[in-house]
Amino acid sequence: MSELSKLSKEELSDKLNQLLGTSGIDFTKMTKEDLVQLHEVLSKVLKPLSEMSVREILDGIFGDKPLRERIFPRARKRIREILAAPEKKEEKET
Repeated sequence: MSELSKLSKEELSDKLNQLLGTSGIDFTKMTKEDLVQLHEVLSKVLKPLSEMSVREILDGIFGDKPLRERIFPRARKRIREILAAPEKKEEKET
């Protein structure tokens, strides 16, 4: 059972208002199950980029699996090269 399902409809309504950056919208007319589902979906949709992994960002942008499969290995390789670059510079200096 999720934490959200333990909350009252009023608390869920408040959480949805916080998530949306609104105030005073009454979501309590919806069923509790719908409120929980709405919060979960909106949490995923409104998730800040800073909290997302590269894979989640690429999936959101490209969604097309073959395209993602071609791009992701290249991106991963380039990220590894960038991360390894400072180590290589230090080795050359010594």
